[in-house]
Amino acid sequence: MSTKIQLIKESEIFINPTDLMKYIYEMSEKFYTEKTVYLSPVEKNEAKSITPKISGPVIEKLVQQLGESNTGYMIIRRDTEISVIIPPFPFSMDAIIEGDDTIMLEDMFDSSLDGFVTFQILEGKSRRGDRLKMSVQFNPFEKKWEIFDQSSTEDRNELTFDLLRNCYVAKYEDLSDIIDRSASSAERYIKQAIDSEVFKETEWKSWKREAKKSDRDDRIRKGKELMQEHYNVLINEKGRGGRFVVEKVSEYFSSTDF
Repeated sequence: MSTKIQLIKESEIFINPTDLMKYIYEMSEKFYTEKTVYLSPVEKNEAKSITPKISGPVIEKLVQQLGESNTGYMIIRRDTEISVIIPPFPFSMDAIIEGDDTIMLEDMFDSSLDGFVTFQILEGKSRRGDRLKMSVQFNPFEKKWEIFDQSSTEDRNELTFDLLRNCYVAKYEDLSDIIDRSASSAERYIKQAIDSEVFKETEWKSWKREAKKSDRDDRIRKGKELMQEHYNVLINEKGRGGRFVVEKVSEYFSSTDF
């Protein structure tokens, strides 16, 4: 005999990215989190995702009640309650992760200079012939669309690439100490650079093996010197959802280029 599951909606709020990350963090400190489930949007003419079913009967029932979403859902399953987050931009894939996880959500917010979500990429050329790569984003505070320069993310990827290929980073904590960010942020930046095809994961594995052969303190010092010489740190906000924006100030060639 099956047990009937009853889910009751308690509240609904609209929240900006920074406050959302703070809320998730505070809830994770108070309550045990069983799992985090990411669901990408499913079109009406596509087969339904099996992720809700394998996530357990409670989440399966919840998704049935929620219905379709153009952007998908992030579901956080805690002891006695469930939080459902509807993102303003679609998740690209489904995922089931044990405990608390905000990586996919942070990746979404990190795609924007001001923590807002980038919706569409526009490409073209300036009058000088320079290639432009711009994005349209919605500012939830001003309630208007804005143009955002995608180069800020590209410069951060370049910084990560420069530090890794010079064998200054043997593990995430090394990058964390060099750029003064958390280890989880360092891990995310490396994965984002790989996803952006700035370098390959096989190259990262090779570089970190080489880095382990040298003194850590020396590597951290050289990494900070490289960053100080060739990059300006425009924003470095602490805490979950905090922004990290760098600007590359000069081109240079390293010994690895020859």
